[in-house]
Amino acid sequence: MSQTLIILSVVLVFICAIVNLVRRQWGINLIALALQYIGVFLLQLALRSLMMSTIPLLVGIMMTITLWVTLIGTDQLKKPEPFKAPTSGEVFRAVAGLVTVIFVVLLVPIIRREVFPETGSYLLLGSIGLIALSLLQLGMKTEPLYIIIGLLSFLSGFQLLYVALETSALLEALFAVLNLGLGLTGVFFLVKAEDEAQ
Repeated sequence: MSQTLIILSVVLVFICAIVNLVRRQWGINLIALALQYIGVFLLQLALRSLMMSTIPLLVGIMMTITLWVTLIGTDQLKKPEPFKAPTSGEVFRAVAGLVTVIFVVLLVPIIRREVFPETGSYLLLGSIGLIALSLLQLGMKTEPLYIIIGLLSFLSGFQLLYVALETSALLEALFAVLNLGLGLTGVFFLVKAEDEAQ
């Protein structure tokens, strides 16, 4: 796999994670989550076979579609407004996300040298960046959908980091089950929140 494609995949993962951190429009967030899974797939493709890299992509897209259908079924999905003026909270989250990305970019060479010497720089950058941005999202948002997106993103980042260290079909199955469980838990909490609102 070419170096340019790996760099573009890391940029895609960062952009999608920052969009999920900043925007509060569920349609845009779910599209960003699906694109994030595509970026993670491309990064995993640099280390694994096509079949093993496709499993997290299919599970992630399936969970994104499940969340999307749940939002449509509960009538919570509104028409996205991508060019709506940002609120002060969105500006704050964007600045916090950019500071996190800069911190991760500066920290990755040290982490690679001291902890993960055999892991590729861009793969490490993508995984640690995704983990850091998803933890930031989990700390800044309280709505069930954003918490589930943050947990799914964290698990994707951790899975990407673990793929660089070890390849195991059994572990891949465990990650798939965890993703499915988190997604279905998110569906439950979305339906429950809608029922409580009525």
